[in-house]
Amino acid sequence: MSSRPPIVRRRPLTSASDNAPSLPEPAPSQQSTIRTPLSPIYVANSVLKHSPPEGTPSPLRQLERGWKEKRRLHLKDASLRAQTNSVRFAITSSTSALLTPPSTPPPSQNFAIIRKDANNPIDTVHTGLSSGSNCTINPEQPVNSQTATSARNTDTPHHIRPILSYPLPSTSCPVPLIKGKKDTINVSSPGSMYEVILRLEEGRVVKVRRGGFIAELFMKRKGQIQERLLDMKDVGKWTETEKRDWQNISDVISDFKRMTIRVKMFLPLGHLRITCSSPPDIILTFQTDSLSKGYLAPNADSKTREINQPQVRDDNRWEVQVRMLYSRYRNELKIDTYTYHARKTYLNRGFGCLKTKRTIPLLQQDDMLRRQPTAKDVNGITAEDVANTIGIQRNTEIAEWKEEEREALKRLWTLRHEWERWDDF
Repeated sequence: MSSRPPIVRRRPLTSASDNAPSLPEPAPSQQSTIRTPLSPIYVANSVLKHSPPEGTPSPLRQLERGWKEKRRLHLKDASLRAQTNSVRFAITSSTSALLTPPSTPPPSQNFAIIRKDANNPIDTVHTGLSSGSNCTINPEQPVNSQTATSARNTDTPHHIRPILSYPLPSTSCPVPLIKGKKDTINVSSPGSMYEVILRLEEGRVVKVRRGGFIAELFMKRKGQIQERLLDMKDVGKWTETEKRDWQNISDVISDFKRMTIRVKMFLPLGHLRITCSSPPDIILTFQTDSLSKGYLAPNADSKTREINQPQVRDDNRWEVQVRMLYSRYRNELKIDTYTYHARKTYLNRGFGCLKTKRTIPLLQQDDMLRRQPTAKDVNGITAEDVANTIGIQRNTEIAEWKEEEREALKRLWTLRHEWERWDDF
């Protein structure tokens, strides 16, 4: 019996697409908004969607301008200039000036910049003051001479002005007004209730409130303390004694400002110092070789004897120290010279010294002829040009001055950009 081959049954073939494994769902594209957990593409989309707009938001910009304005009111040393987007310091060599960063990004066009020029006049302490009954002063906000003056009208007498401590530095303890005297002054910090506190002789105490419009006077008499209150809103009702007391207090603080140095600058042309008065006094000191033709002769019997032809030897070289005080507060100019021999060892051999003092009255600021020198370079400026510019009368014989004194005038004019920036009036 023949064997038959076994019948092999085969399963029907299926298409490749039926047995193929299922592919994962495609990842969402960058334009998709489907929220896929733990998807890096979605994270990138969310960051792109919630990214801040270009530039700084306006609320943050207003906050930045606010604290910068408050900082400038406290310091009064830096002025923001929107043209260059930087901070210009009045003196770069001062270590006490605190830094204020520039605006980033650049400030908007509507940012107001206060400029002191003819096109934008600012009220100064020289304008009249009024009672100012509608004026409110924040005790925590420092008040300078400009804000205090603009808060008043022009009904108050010209000699009655707010008593301000600006720009005096704060003192941690009372300091003497005059060396050797018991009168003291205490300049309070900007957040204090008072501007200054004066303790005078005979137990008198004067406290000037913040803003300079109210003064409290305490006097001890017959074992009792008498208190008086002077308010500028009632200046029309003041007696002559009260007006005189207010003026005396103002003069005491003004004199203390003239004795207090605000800025010191060590420059190639000399040592420049600016006081705290308004307008400030300018003090210029420098040392140079003798520029005059005649100088004091060695071993001279008379202090006025001079030699017209100085000797050539270095042993006979003379040096001069010059100190100039330019005061627009007192309208006067003082020049002191001190001539001495260069070799200190000769001082014990009969070499003398020559001291001179010169005081020149100046014209009032309103009567001054503000004529700028026509010379383009410093070497071409004459002492006569500078004298006419700073207010020295024309009949003053500048040609008869010593060469060191004439040199002081030219150096004062050359450094005008350094001391004019500190004018607060």
